[in-house]
Amino acid sequence: MNSWDNLIIDPCASLHDVTFQMIIRAVTSYEVAEDTRLVSRLKYFYDIIDASVKPLHLWAWVPGLATFYKLRASMYVYWTFHQAVKRRVHSGVRRDDSLQQLLDSGESFQCIVGFMMGLPIAGARSTGTIGTWLLLYLASEPSWSRAVHNEIKDLTTTYRDFSSLSKEDIMGSISAIPLAAWESQTPQLDLCIRETLRRAQPHTAVRRNIGPDLSIGAYTIPSNAFVLYPFSDTALNPTLYPDPLRWDPGRTVVDNNAFIGWGGGTHLCKGQRLANLTLKIIVACTLMSYKIDIVSKNGDVVTGAPVPDWNDYLTCRPQGDCTLRFTKCRE
Repeated sequence: MNSWDNLIIDPCASLHDVTFQMIIRAVTSYEVAEDTRLVSRLKYFYDIIDASVKPLHLWAWVPGLATFYKLRASMYVYWTFHQAVKRRVHSGVRRDDSLQQLLDSGESFQCIVGFMMGLPIAGARSTGTIGTWLLLYLASEPSWSRAVHNEIKDLTTTYRDFSSLSKEDIMGSISAIPLAAWESQTPQLDLCIRETLRRAQPHTAVRRNIGPDLSIGAYTIPSNAFVLYPFSDTALNPTLYPDPLRWDPGRTVVDNNAFIGWGGGTHLCKGQRLANLTLKIIVACTLMSYKIDIVSKNGDVVTGAPVPDWNDYLTCRPQGDCTLRFTKCRE
């Protein structure tokens, strides 16, 4: 991100790379996270694993090329983390990372590899999508961008003298903020994240009824049947969210229980705290270093908020020509 000055970038690509790097740093090992070529390679294979198989197939039970590509990608990811754990154990070197914590707690080899494989695919894609849209919406709403910028600046000065910092020290000042402060002292940013989860998360929950027939209201769910629930049924419901297509973090909450951005019931997102912290750090690093504008690919300023394509359920790209221009803050 330090090299984005005066660049026009596709946020759906670049910001996904940043969030993936941050997730890898948080849940795997120091050696993997420090190898930028390896992280890029992992991102490539995780994208293959994450991609969908075409729903229309003459013989659905016959594995196609996509299945073999996913198998190959899964084998590479497994081998990468297997080797990382093996090298750490044999080297005797200790690091301050997730791998070391898992080893110290006595977890099995397979459990550690499974943990390191599973967390990136569970969190990197969705966190990258929300991070992308969070910056897009902040760029389209200067009042909220200023409010969040001032909130982060005030938080930073609580722990370091911001006035004496150079732009190169901004990362260090952000790193000095403790986790408890990130989680309790950013109410404006919390509202922005919550509204972005509502507006730009084309998720569909899938569950299977493994018990007997189940009646819920007017519906009867047969045993072994699959139930699909698109989040848009709630997130874009005008009864719960008046003017639902508008991004409005300050909107009046009609029903607190209606928000399902982090899941619901017994299926809440287990990585919610990590995802929240990742999003906040990305926003903080961006707004404290850059002025961001929504522009076309030719550099022309685009007015109005972008519209997410809910049919693109993997990356939820903006409809139309929409990129971000980063301009370094000079003051």
